[in-house]
Amino acid sequence: MRYRDFEALGKGLLPYLPGFVAKGPLTFASPIGLTLRGLCFEGSSFDASSFYVWVFFMPLCVPSDTLYFNHGKRLRRGGGDRWSADAPDIKVALAKAVQEQAVPFFNLLDTPTKVASVLRGDVAESPTLHTRQAYAYVLARIGDTAAALEVLDQLQESVDPSVPWQFKMKERAALLREKILEGPEATSAQLAMWETETIKNLRLEKYR
Repeated sequence: MRYRDFEALGKGLLPYLPGFVAKGPLTFASPIGLTLRGLCFEGSSFDASSFYVWVFFMPLCVPSDTLYFNHGKRLRRGGGDRWSADAPDIKVALAKAVQEQAVPFFNLLDTPTKVASVLRGDVAESPTLHTRQAYAYVLARIGDTAAALEVLDQLQESVDPSVPWQFKMKERAALLREKILEGPEATSAQLAMWETETIKNLRLEKYR
């Protein structure tokens, strides 16, 4: 499956996803807000026609160079999550899965407060460094600074500074903590800068 094949599948799903656009393997809500919300088609090593479809969101104020699916799941068909472009009913089956699985997921994320609520649940279910980081940054983004400071402190206590990527996470958390203590303007400016950088790294500037 090539990017243009995935884009064609994504375009076929747009009638079920108002306000979304298709670009290569991504089909996402536009304009982009606090999060990148969408579907991402991913090839499978099983065979040339097999693929997976991620339903995900990314808080863009968390600095990132690449797309990731820490906050998401794969669309499923029956008991599995692998799809085949050769299936005769592929378009109908994908549309059904999007309506039943993806749309309800996206509806949970249509406001910043709802995003924070979803992340709160993610932290409770799986308190990883990535879920805590995302939750803290979104809390800061919506102005809940007291809660953001609490989660940032938990994050900093949990990282292993001997691991390079965790040390970098700790440094950023410390910087955000400083900005929160400086005040709302400093916090918003820092998060907006990270958001702009992430969108640029994903090459999605025209969809802001």
